[in-house]
Amino acid sequence: MAINLSVNNTKDLYNETTFDDGILETGLYQGVLKYAYTQESTKSKAVKGLVVVEINGKNHTFEHWICDSKTGTPEDSDGNICSGFIKFNSAVFCATGKNADQLGQEEKTIKIWDFSSNSEQPTQANCIAGIQNNPIIVGVKKVHEHITQKQPDGSYLPTDKMHYVNEAAYYFNADTGKTAKETVMDAPAAQVIKFKSNAGKVYERKPKKTVVPYRGKTDLSKEPAATSGVKISQLFG
Repeated sequence: MAINLSVNNTKDLYNETTFDDGILETGLYQGVLKYAYTQESTKSKAVKGLVVVEINGKNHTFEHWICDSKTGTPEDSDGNICSGFIKFNSAVFCATGKNADQLGQEEKTIKIWDFSSNSEQPTQANCIAGIQNNPIIVGVKKVHEHITQKQPDGSYLPTDKMHYVNEAAYYFNADTGKTAKETVMDAPAAQVIKFKSNAGKVYERKPKKTVVPYRGKTDLSKEPAATSGVKISQLFG
C-alpha cells in the first residue's frame, strides 16, 4: 500500500538533525542508492523508511522512522515533521534531486535481509520510484549500544550485552557534497567537511531505560551567484 509522504510544513523539510556484520567505521562513504522503501508497523500507524546504499560492493541498510505513530503521516498532529522522514527524504533528494512524494511509489521485489534464515530473500516491498543506482555520499556513524531484548511481559528493554551498529547521520549529493538543505538554500557545502572531522569516532549510546541481564540469543533487528559545492576528490583523496 502506498504511504502518504506529502507534507505541509515544507520549511522544515530539509532540517536534518544530527546492520549487518559489516560494521563501517565513522566517516564519509561514496556509494549508490539501491532502494528506499517503507515498512508499516503492526502495532501502530508508524512507518519505517529503509535506505539501502551499496558501499564497496556491499549493501548497507539505514533505518529511519518516517511516519508518526498516531497520524500515520510524516507530520504529527502539531505539524512537526518526523526527524526520520527528513533524513529519509534527504537520501532520496540528494540522490535524485526530487522529494520522495514527487517520485511516487511502486511495488517491487527486492532482496531484503531475513533474520530467520540469516540471508537475503526476494521480498515484495513498497519502494520510492525512479531510483536506479543513483550516486550518493553517506555520513555514517559507528554506534556502541546495548542490545534490546523482548521481555516476558512483551516489553523491550536494553540488556547488559552490547554491540556496534551503523547509522546514517547525513546524506550528501555525490557531485557537490551538499546536504538537501544546503542545496535548497543555495548554501556552501559545510556539513560534509564538518562531518569528515569525526572520522573514526565511536558514539556511545546511553540506555534510556534500566538495563537488564541478557538472556541468550535474540533477534538483533530493530522494531536525519550560485554557491559552489566541495571538490569530492578532496574528501576521498
